[in-house]
Amino acid sequence: MKKILSLICLVLCISCCFSCGNASESSDTENKSDGNTSGTEIVNTDSEKNDSEKEDKMRLGAYVWYGFSYEGNHYTDRLMTEFAGREPIWGWTEDSLSNMAYQIQIAKENGLSFFAFDWYYGHPELNQAVMNFSRAEGQEDMEFCLMVANHDGARITYDTWKDACNTFIRYMSKKNALKVNGKPVIIFYVITNLVTDLGGTDKVRECFDYLRAQTEAYGGAYIIGCECPYGTPSTGAIDFNYESFSVEALQKRLSRDKECGFDALTGYNYRRYSPIEGSYELSYQTMTQQHEISWDAISEYSDLAYAPCILSGWDCRPWETDWSGNTTGYRSCYAPDRTAEVFTQHILNAYQWLQDNPEQSAGNIALIYAWDEVCEGGFLIPTKGEGFKMLEGLKNAVDQINNAQ
Repeated sequence: MKKILSLICLVLCISCCFSCGNASESSDTENKSDGNTSGTEIVNTDSEKNDSEKEDKMRLGAYVWYGFSYEGNHYTDRLMTEFAGREPIWGWTEDSLSNMAYQIQIAKENGLSFFAFDWYYGHPELNQAVMNFSRAEGQEDMEFCLMVANHDGARITYDTWKDACNTFIRYMSKKNALKVNGKPVIIFYVITNLVTDLGGTDKVRECFDYLRAQTEAYGGAYIIGCECPYGTPSTGAIDFNYESFSVEALQKRLSRDKECGFDALTGYNYRRYSPIEGSYELSYQTMTQQHEISWDAISEYSDLAYAPCILSGWDCRPWETDWSGNTTGYRSCYAPDRTAEVFTQHILNAYQWLQDNPEQSAGNIALIYAWDEVCEGGFLIPTKGEGFKMLEGLKNAVDQINNAQ
């Protein structure tokens, strides 16, 4: 979905959609497929503590991209042929409120507590997911937060920070905003970009203080940043780059993250780029183990709270083809063998990590990559090729956690 340095494939796809303009989302009137609703979103500003924020054993959420709410060149020939089985059961392109209500329903039924919506500054046409969620039936019983995708094409500068906060606050003030310690949660995707674009760690802290002050009536703000322990040493880019791991570089980034004022860290995913012995194919179990090693690195080297990042899969081959989003011949490792059983165990391992590291728990939340990243191979939504298998794996894990003594 995103670009951090070498993450080329999706961002270039998204840039092809930017012709829709830079209208401010705070004044945008949402276009909906269901004809019985109209006007701008009504925001519930009730600041009382969420009923569901309690001593839950684990609160599981999933990142939502929603790229299949619009047509674009991200529907590559390879996706439509070799990987046609990834088509959602409701079809390739769907953005109705009734469909969002259905997605909320199956998410809750299978154990998800919240959605974390990918959000792009200055591009409301790419933010249809959270706008639809805010109006869909059943949303009032499910929590949510924004995951600010501040990569190229949607970066936020010091001069535009307050404007971005206007939208953050619209969502963070809602009664069903995800909260930790009574504070609505917001996640930032690229910490390195944030430091660069806002003007250094002191400026980031200043901007965070502004957001916290503006949300004080709703509890404040619980700010999470995405950090990859084994990522590229200088930036922490998404990449399980074990061979280049530097304790010194990681500690330097973690110190920076703390100086910025983050309350906690998490990840989007920690997939690997570089081939091993000339092969790009890895097992799904190996990829999940690499994520779990990353959790342990955080607990070893950081005292910031952490929300484990859980991988539902990674196989970006539909986008590793000749199209405008991959002009450089980008490739990454892929796992063609994901199973519900390995996914279930991966979630249980995240639960165990939270049990073993209670002092670092970020409100017992954990984040799954992803709900609907079909092109990248990380998805829970039911598809014509796999049916509901990953949702079944999710439910199996949640049932075991809930039944644990």
